[in-house]
Amino acid sequence: SSPSDCIAWLHKSGVLISTDKLLPKRVYHLTSAMTVVSGSNVSLQISEGLPDNYEQLTWFYTIDQKIVEWDSGKSKYFDSKFKGRVMLDPQSGALNIYNVQKEDSSTYLMRVSNATGKEQEWKVLLEVLGELGETKGKSAPQGQGIALWEEERKTSGQT
Repeated sequence: SSPSDCIAWLHKSGVLISTDKLLPKRVYHLTSAMTVVSGSNVSLQISEGLPDNYEQLTWFYTIDQKIVEWDSGKSKYFDSKFKGRVMLDPQSGALNIYNVQKEDSSTYLMRVSNATGKEQEWKVLLEVLGELGETKGKSAPQGQGIALWEEERKTSGQT
């Protein structure tokens, strides 16, 4: 395709629209970002509502690694590192991830398509920090982060 065949523009609403003739018409929404603590639960979702009458919704961990796909009223969970730790809310499109780990940090992609083949994509950046109270490479047992931090301050001579 020539440069004139591929047109994209950024609308003032923060939506990037592509009209590449070789690809189905696709609307890209700007990325949102979340930061959470390792071991917690998180809900990845878009700030706006899902498009009316969507037929398929897919969450990706990477561009080619599907986590879950909703189609015709049924959710299909893929064999990935998230198996048993995720749940899709088809009403809102939210992807709930339980017991997040540092390795879950990534840019997630939600793709929605309707009956005419129009696709929309949203990107959500997730950053997972170490457990609360994690210091000097040590991980505190859950709920004991502050006590461990206080103990390390005393033993290192800090007050």
